[in-house]
Amino acid sequence: MKKRILTILLIIVILPAASIPVVADEEETHHGKLGLGFDMNLYPGEEELEIFAGLHARLRFNETVGVEAEIHLRSISSGDGDLVDITSQPLSFSLMYFLLPKSILAFYLFGGITFSKPTVQYPDSTTEEIGEWERGLHGGIGIETPLSSSLVLHGEIRYNNLSFTLSGFEFDYSGLTYSGGLSFYF
Repeated sequence: MKKRILTILLIIVILPAASIPVVADEEETHHGKLGLGFDMNLYPGEEELEIFAGLHARLRFNETVGVEAEIHLRSISSGDGDLVDITSQPLSFSLMYFLLPKSILAFYLFGGITFSKPTVQYPDSTTEEIGEWERGLHGGIGIETPLSSSLVLHGEIRYNNLSFTLSGFEFDYSGLTYSGGLSFYF
């Protein structure tokens, strides 16, 4: 509950500043450009905070609509008694809608589909891979601010819905993820 209240207050405080234009020239916006970048993600799991990296590519079709492909490099430990290590690189595809594209703080909404094919390493060193790609949905809100004409800082709150079962163990990647990163547009 405290996280929700803090998030709402943060948006209310930042929203008035978002109406100030940061670019006057149409050529300096990021539409029609490809952005490549990285991000760091925080996933507050049930037992401990998980931190993992990600890489992304973004393409802005126009001022308000874009797409993103992102891969996360995740490794978690779980299981009953003995630890089971799971390595997964979820691949997400998102449609992005920018609410205030020419302001200092450009808010955006996004949503899409996530694919994952986890590999499990058991304590006896045997490895198991899921035979099929698991699918889930994700969505959230983000904010970005340009640091220069080609470098952009962004932050996101994302909800992921992805779970699967391996050898009787239920693994759940569902929940909120907080991330921040940089994109270089060219």
